[in-house]
Amino acid sequence: MSRRTTLVVVRRVAIALTFVIILLRPGVGQADVTTQLSDIDVLVVVDRTRSMAALDYAGNKPRIEGVRDDRPRSPMTCPGHGSRCSASARRPG
Repeated sequence: MSRRTTLVVVRRVAIALTFVIILLRPGVGQADVTTQLSDIDVLVVVDRTRSMAALDYAGNKPRIEGVRDDRPRSPMTCPGHGSRCSASARRPG
């Protein structure tokens, strides 16, 4: 093998090893992390176009009724039930 071929092989092996090390996600030390459930923002986006009038929810109901049935009833149903976990409706403008 020529010197150039050897360098190419060494470089490729080094790249592959670096990739494997990155995949292993090594970490140094330990840290305690606190979790705050009340700082979660929930954003629900609902399609309000004509396609939501299709009668394919529960056999013969409009899709928009399925959306209403699937979304949380109140902020209290969200994890942590913080004040930011609420639903609001806006028409596209």
